[in-house]
Amino acid sequence: MKLSELKNVYKGALELIKDTEFDRAYLVGKAYDKAVRLISFIGDKKYINAFLEYDIDGLICTKAVYEEIKDQYNGGILIAENPKTAFFEAHNHIAKQSKNNQKSMIDETAYIDESAIIASNNVSIGKHTVICANVVIKEGVKIGDHCVIREGCVIGTPAFYYYGEGKDRKLVESTGGVITGNNVELHANVVVEKGVMFGNTYIGDNTKIDHSSVIGHDTQIKKDCTIAAITVAAGGTKIDEDTFVGVGVSIAPNVSVGSNAKLSAGAIVTKDVKAGERVSGNFAIPHTQFIKHIKNISGGGYYRVTPSDLSKEVA
Repeated sequence: MKLSELKNVYKGALELIKDTEFDRAYLVGKAYDKAVRLISFIGDKKYINAFLEYDIDGLICTKAVYEEIKDQYNGGILIAENPKTAFFEAHNHIAKQSKNNQKSMIDETAYIDESAIIASNNVSIGKHTVICANVVIKEGVKIGDHCVIREGCVIGTPAFYYYGEGKDRKLVESTGGVITGNNVELHANVVVEKGVMFGNTYIGDNTKIDHSSVIGHDTQIKKDCTIAAITVAAGGTKIDEDTFVGVGVSIAPNVSVGSNAKLSAGAIVTKDVKAGERVSGNFAIPHTQFIKHIKNISGGGYYRVTPSDLSKEVA
C-alpha cells in the first residue's frame, strides 16, 4: 500500500509530501521486523526524537511536526488533520486485506470436548492437549503439547483497543495471535486476548493460570509462572520466569515483572518489579516496606491505607 492511497481510507484532510510504500502500521517502541516496510504517526512534537531512533519507511504527522522533522527524516510523509486516526484507519484496512485462511490443525491425540468451539482456520492444538467444555478458541491461536484448557476459557479474543473519541471510537483490528508453550494450564473462564498489531500474546511452558483471570493483548508470560485467580494483566505486560502472582492482582499496561518475583494478593502494580522482589499494596511497593508501614500506622490493628499514606511512606 502507498501513503497516497490513504485518501481512499481516511476521510479527513490530507497533504502528501513524499509518497512511499508500506506493509504495516507500526507503533513506535514495539518489537518489529526490519524486513517489513512500516509507517507510524506523530501527533505531538515531543515524540520526534523517539521516532527517529527507528528505521521507519513512512510517517503520518501534523503540519507542525513536519516543519520540525523535514530536515532530519527522508522517508515518506503524509500530513493529516488527525494523524492517529489516519494511522489506525490504515492499519484496519491492511488487517482486512491480509487474513490468512490456513485450515486449523488439531493433533489426533488431543481431546476436544464436543461443546468446545474452535475456529476452522488458523488454530493449532498440540499433542495430548485437553480442551474442556464450552471453551472458545478463535483464529490465530497456537496451543502447545500436554496443555489443559478448562471450562469456559476464551482464547484469542480481540484486544480491547480503541481509537477515536466519544461515539466515534472504533475497535483496532487485532492482527496478532496467542501462543502457548507446553504443559500450560488455564483454569475455568480465563480470557486471553490476541496481539493487537501483528504481535502475539505468549504464555510459556509450565505456566498455570487460575480461574477468571484476564491476560491482555501482547502480554508475555515466561515459563514456570503461577498466576492466581482473578488476576488482570493489562496489554503489554511482561512477566519473567518462575514468578508468583497472587489472587486479585492487577498489573497496569506495559509493566515488566522480573523473574522469581512475588506479587502479593490484591496488589495494584503500576511500576516495574525487579527480579526476586516482592511487592504488596495499592499502589504496590516493596513488601517489607508495606508491612513496616502497616505496623507503624495501626499498632497491630487494621486501618485503611490510602495512596497518600503510601506516597508519604515512600518519600
